[in-house]
Amino acid sequence: MAHQLRRSGWAMGVVVAVLVATAACSAEPRISASPPVSTPRSAPPVSTPGSAPAASAPAATAAPSATGSPGATGSPGASTALPDTSDCPTAVAGHQAPDVEATLPKRVAGRALTTWSVAGWCWLWITAGDDGFAGLVDAVSGSGIDVADLRFGVAGRSDVAADPPYFVFGTAKPDDPSANELAVALLLSGAGVDDLAAATDLATYEQATIGGHTVYVGKPAMVTQSEHQRGTPYLVETADLLFLVITDDETWAADAIAQLPA
Repeated sequence: MAHQLRRSGWAMGVVVAVLVATAACSAEPRISASPPVSTPRSAPPVSTPGSAPAASAPAATAAPSATGSPGATGSPGASTALPDTSDCPTAVAGHQAPDVEATLPKRVAGRALTTWSVAGWCWLWITAGDDGFAGLVDAVSGSGIDVADLRFGVAGRSDVAADPPYFVFGTAKPDDPSANELAVALLLSGAGVDDLAAATDLATYEQATIGGHTVYVGKPAMVTQSEHQRGTPYLVETADLLFLVITDDETWAADAIAQLPA
């Protein structure tokens, strides 16, 4: 695995510390594969899934720049002008990282999956929500991280009424170590991981070979379990991407993992 995960007792930077504090505000995963398409654009998507969008759902616009109106969202006292999130997609309507989305499985165990993606400030906003966005923007803006390097995709159930709540999350791995560290933290936090330090210590996983990949198999307690998401986390890394598969069905996991790029 890359050094961001290989290090035992991963050192938390200030950006990740802010993310940890933000994640602690919610017991549910902040990113779900199938949130309601009616979620207002002015508020972050909730984790409760709804029906999949129609195939004609518009693609998201480019991720916002950091020149948005100060104080538009978030907690008072943030020292950095907030990016404009008015054009950020509401989860499944977004396709801001087609390169990541293209690597995700489209059909697992005979069922079609819905894929979507976000990038840049929109990913931070969807993960942190309005309440935590200001603090996260403040920390990231002072870190030297180029948010354009942050790209994230999700594949999940397309039929909420019939399909099991199993997901594949993926992120591109930025070359910059700080951006890579943040991408890993955003990926895990969005999947409902509260203890990021434990989740990035490979000593807490069992190593296995599944679908031709070296896989790190975690424990269900690592991620929030609910009617909208359940199962064991499986970490898979390639040279350029990091994936997190969540399912309690080993056959589903094997099929999904086998479809991931080498």
